[in-house]
Amino acid sequence: LELRAWDWRMQATAEPPQQSPVRVITIDQSSLDYLAEKEHLFWPWPRGVYEVILQYLQKAGAKAVAFDILFTEPSSYGVDDDASFVSAVKDSIPVVSAMSMRQLQTEESSADVALFLKRQSSMAPYQALEQLSSEEVPAFEGVTLPITPVLTHSHAFGDVRGEAGRDGVFRETKILSTFRDVPVLTLPYALFAEAYPKRWEAMQQGLSEANSRVVRFYGPARTIETYSFANVFISWQNMLAGKPPAIPLQHFDDAVVIVGMDAPGLLDLRPTPVAPHFPGVEFNASVLNNIIDDSFIYPLTSHENAVISLIPIFCVILVVLYFQDIVQAIALIGIFVGYWMICFYAADKSVWLPLAIPSLGMIVATFVCLTVQYVIEGRQYRYIRNAFRHYVSPAVIDRIIEDPSQLQLGGEKRELTIFFSDIQGFTSISESLEPETLVNLLNTYLTAVTNIILNSGGTVDKYVGDAVVAFWNAPVSIVDHARRAVQVSLEVQRTLKSLNEQFQKEYGVSIATRIGLHTGEVSVGNFGSEKRFNYTVIGDAANLAARLEGANKYFGTHIMISQRTRDLLGDSIPCRRLGSIQVVGKAVGVTVYEPLTEESPYFDSALCEEYEQALLSFDSGDVDGAEARFQQLPDDSVVACYLKRIQTLKASDTREFTALWSMTSK
Repeated sequence: LELRAWDWRMQATAEPPQQSPVRVITIDQSSLDYLAEKEHLFWPWPRGVYEVILQYLQKAGAKAVAFDILFTEPSSYGVDDDASFVSAVKDSIPVVSAMSMRQLQTEESSADVALFLKRQSSMAPYQALEQLSSEEVPAFEGVTLPITPVLTHSHAFGDVRGEAGRDGVFRETKILSTFRDVPVLTLPYALFAEAYPKRWEAMQQGLSEANSRVVRFYGPARTIETYSFANVFISWQNMLAGKPPAIPLQHFDDAVVIVGMDAPGLLDLRPTPVAPHFPGVEFNASVLNNIIDDSFIYPLTSHENAVISLIPIFCVILVVLYFQDIVQAIALIGIFVGYWMICFYAADKSVWLPLAIPSLGMIVATFVCLTVQYVIEGRQYRYIRNAFRHYVSPAVIDRIIEDPSQLQLGGEKRELTIFFSDIQGFTSISESLEPETLVNLLNTYLTAVTNIILNSGGTVDKYVGDAVVAFWNAPVSIVDHARRAVQVSLEVQRTLKSLNEQFQKEYGVSIATRIGLHTGEVSVGNFGSEKRFNYTVIGDAANLAARLEGANKYFGTHIMISQRTRDLLGDSIPCRRLGSIQVVGKAVGVTVYEPLTEESPYFDSALCEEYEQALLSFDSGDVDGAEARFQQLPDDSVVACYLKRIQTLKASDTREFTALWSMTSK
């Protein structure tokens, strides 16, 4: 699986090399056909054909050339044919000839073997290779050599024995092997050593680290600059005839050339990551380009692979254990896709990261963790869902399940914003309707109010007849709980307007709701008996919210909030001060406000400032000044309330004045 996954990455990241000096001259089917038809030369060709190639490359200024062809038999065209070819090899640019290592001993003559060993041992660029570790370098007992004249006059020799992976695909190349303790380079390395002797001498110092290299492929066949053997042959003939060559000479200037075969019938095709039938000559050309550009793929060590494989698996475990539902799914997909993208990016940067084992590990970890999570924690989560689904919105339940530490069963001290609403004159309404009609009206109203509260993240405490008690900032923390509570109160009033159209049409009545809001510290948790309990709030702040709801009737308002709630709003929602009130059961006054909507004339900041000036005059005891200012303002229930109280104060015999409003009833 890992090898196949690597092949996908090679295919996805393969790009043609930029400004590569490597050139391939290929004996393709068109070359076989051309020489057979035009020159009456049939395979195997006479060696003089290759002599033409050497002459052309020397004229073009190529650095060196390698023949990925085994010349193991004398030419069928006679000794003179071999002699002419060998003479060209001797006098041309450096030529690397192919030979092949064998596991078993071969029938090579002892003289040829001795000659090969003598020549190979005397080549200066290879002498340092004798110091390499024998553990990394395979040793062979047999060898297939070119004919004696080629063996005598070639500049160097390169092993063309390929070694496929365990699945039969060619992904790696060896640097060298040994025959009778003499090092032998593979063909691309031998060609590189001849073309770039100084770079080769410097490179030898690092070859002992690993004898195998993973090859970077550049694409399918003929991605590396490739020329048909026949076209090069024609180019030289044109030059001899005084005509311009079919392939300009500058195409091979300073080039490093490999001559090989890719015609189907010549059987030099190999399965590779980028193609199932990849020419062996282009495999060697890819290796050569890897050497020149230092673009081999670098696999990690087994220890590094183990560590990197554990990282995404560990991330999956954390996501499954600490996230839920859509967030969990998105995070898991992100980890899978992200790791795959990293692996493909690493492949593009010549690093082989493990892909198959981490992917399988992430899948297994996901299923195992989900199973363990369900068995161990599923019961707790289901309990929380069932216990709170009647109190809070599904979003809040999800937050509790994600972080159960936010839920402290049994009670805790916390600052909450508490909501208390009541229908104005509900007793009169209930007396005018049939019980069934009254139930339908009340259920419709309570459903609408409850949905608004839950959608904002609030918690419904209880219903007391037509009254609704709710709060924010428990059981989970909500930073802007005061703002949400005020927005819900405004939304309830807007929704009630549309509901009243329905109620008037169906039941012949309309309803008005008064809402009180206060923010303060209370005890919140499960209170009651062991067999029956309720998640609720206990404390003076809850009582004050209820008192503020009732205080609306004195000012003719529908929403009243406390000073603490107003402070937490900041500038998010405009409000006007109503004054200071003393509710039943309180010895000190409480400053209260009314949140404003765009429909209110006091939503305009200038008008609201004039209203505040009138209120300040009243608070300071300037009754006449306050009256004059209030009379200049648009008439509404609050202004009318103050004007009425001013008239009462003027008619009173007592001269004592207090701006505090005393609420005589709940």
